[in-house]
Amino acid sequence: DLDGDGDCEILYGSSDGKVYVMDHLGQELSGWPQSSKADLQGRYGFVVSPSVGDIDGDGALEIVCGTLAGHLYAWELDGSVISGFPQYVGRSAKSVCAVVDIDDADDAAEIIVHGGKSELWAMKGNGTALSGYPLELGGDEDEFDSWIFASSPIVLDLELDGSLQIAVGSTSGEVYVFNTDGSVVDGWPVATGDWVYSTVTPVDLDGDYEPEIVVASADGKVHAWNAAGEVVAGFPVTLDAPVYGSVAAADMTGDGANELVVASSSGAVYMINKDGNFMSGWPTSPSATTFASPIIIDVNNDGALDVVLGAQNSALQAWSRNGELILSQVHEAGDWIDGTAVASDIDKDGLVELVFGAYDGKVYVIDLDTPATDANLAWPAFRGDRVRGADAVSTDSDQDELPDAFEMAQFNGLEQSGADDFDLDGVSNANEWIAGTNAASASDFFSVQLSYLPGEPSASRRVRLTWNGVAGRCYTSWQCGQLDEGEEWELADPESGTIDCESTGEMSHEFDVSADDCFFRISVTR
Repeated sequence: DLDGDGDCEILYGSSDGKVYVMDHLGQELSGWPQSSKADLQGRYGFVVSPSVGDIDGDGALEIVCGTLAGHLYAWELDGSVISGFPQYVGRSAKSVCAVVDIDDADDAAEIIVHGGKSELWAMKGNGTALSGYPLELGGDEDEFDSWIFASSPIVLDLELDGSLQIAVGSTSGEVYVFNTDGSVVDGWPVATGDWVYSTVTPVDLDGDYEPEIVVASADGKVHAWNAAGEVVAGFPVTLDAPVYGSVAAADMTGDGANELVVASSSGAVYMINKDGNFMSGWPTSPSATTFASPIIIDVNNDGALDVVLGAQNSALQAWSRNGELILSQVHEAGDWIDGTAVASDIDKDGLVELVFGAYDGKVYVIDLDTPATDANLAWPAFRGDRVRGADAVSTDSDQDELPDAFEMAQFNGLEQSGADDFDLDGVSNANEWIAGTNAASASDFFSVQLSYLPGEPSASRRVRLTWNGVAGRCYTSWQCGQLDEGEEWELADPESGTIDCESTGEMSHEFDVSADDCFFRISVTR
């Protein structure tokens, strides 16, 4: 919703060298479309979708998009070009931009784009590059339009510790993860066997709500690594043909584990479980060449998630989670469908609309009977973007201190925030996430048992604290003599300090205390 009228706008770039903005009724907004300039070879078209974000900190959303000629444009909502743009990012700009505030210097978002000289750019809203950028990605450059498109950068919180990283694939066949200052994260880059057109997908594969990094490569493989850059067991998975689109992810079966959905360039669609095995009923038979990425929604309002994908047979098709073609949801266009569809409630009637474009120069909007809930829109767009207003951090799109994976698993949606208390047990959702307890169950909360160990009465005594530890958490014991305001808590056992939990199960901590110390607590960190 760019203009604040309550309805969504549709933005798209076209091969005619224009970016269009229209309302949900298909009417162009005033000031649009806007055109790009050609390079010396006469190239001027857009092959990727525009992005939106507040790049100047004025509280309004701006629109950014790059061209085949390597020019990055930024416009105000009225279509006026923002001062400092266009900026040249080298040979081509064939990635979707990430528009996220990564420098903490102000309230404005930065623009991050993969340029055609195999460089990662990050720039301010006035077109100036951030210090240290562009970053070298070590790949082949986009000479003579050799790139179909570029792996689009994503911004994520890889360790879920509040710090942001940028992940992107390269024509070097590698996947990079950078800190926002441009330094490379330990364990990265990692190598695949071929160029990476695919955009990185962060997804929880092992049930700890922390992201693994998934990407497909042009040699027809799907790869997965943990945050340290170590290969996930069962991967890579080999498909029948190169992959140019990106991987979608959602819990397709309702068992609490995410599945991966990806299409090879042959048009075969695969569903892969967390162990790297094909799900029953998958892959589908090859149909027609596709460069699009699948989305995952409930397309027919039957309570189960489905896969939606367009291809060069001029059809947008849908398959059930069992791999069966849903004949009632085959939508024909007048030409190839190479872009990724998007599902959203664009007219605010409470129901989902399916939006896609085709090479016939048309944008199609299909009304569905599906309620527009987060559960029904599990992966509704390219990169899985759920945020309707602006680009977002991939692992926490609503920036509420709770990972999206945690919210979807525990609450079946993103409506809750970290400050809320969903199960009304007196512990906030954020604290339950940190402690590793079930935020949807009032009977599951972090508790500590205190025991005084037998011994002769003396000036000191020995106590034992016992609790259920959760893997990946750290526990620190504290003590004090009174609970008066201003009373300072001290480490109960300075020698042992913080205790790390390697595997979930009962934990205990024994230590000697002064007879005057009678209050104890344990703090938990991730």
